[in-house]
Amino acid sequence: MSVVIRMEACPSIACSARAALEEARAGLAAEADEVRARITELEKSRAELAEPYEGRQLSRAAFGAADRRIGDSLKKERARLRFLEQVVDVPIGGVEDLARWWEHAPHSSKRSLAVLLVEKVHVHPARARGVRDVDDRVTLEWRTEVVRRAS
Repeated sequence: MSVVIRMEACPSIACSARAALEEARAGLAAEADEVRARITELEKSRAELAEPYEGRQLSRAAFGAADRRIGDSLKKERARLRFLEQVVDVPIGGVEDLARWWEHAPHSSKRSLAVLLVEKVHVHPARARGVRDVDDRVTLEWRTEVVRRAS
């Protein structure tokens, strides 16, 4: 059995759902801007760290430890930025048949749409060792503004 979801079939739901998705996307775009600012600050602090080291005011061990901490933070922030940019770039506007689009969409677009819809995924422990059934173990926390507008 195949379910076809056509956005034009129920324009009021489609419009409110799209508006809610755009709102979620805008929130994540703002977060991406904040991450960019943090990356700029980390790069600036890394450059400023070199001056005390060159002036022999900072030991090599202290410089290395601080540089590693800054480098780790930069790595995390850059990974978060790449993820947010993928989510912000997901195509929403031109999709009329969501089920058909989903079947042929790239994995990154599917993941991005899921991020716009789902706030958090909780996976609870299995009842017994080797149980692979996840139906009763997974709980989804939907982004409330998206779900509320779509219903």
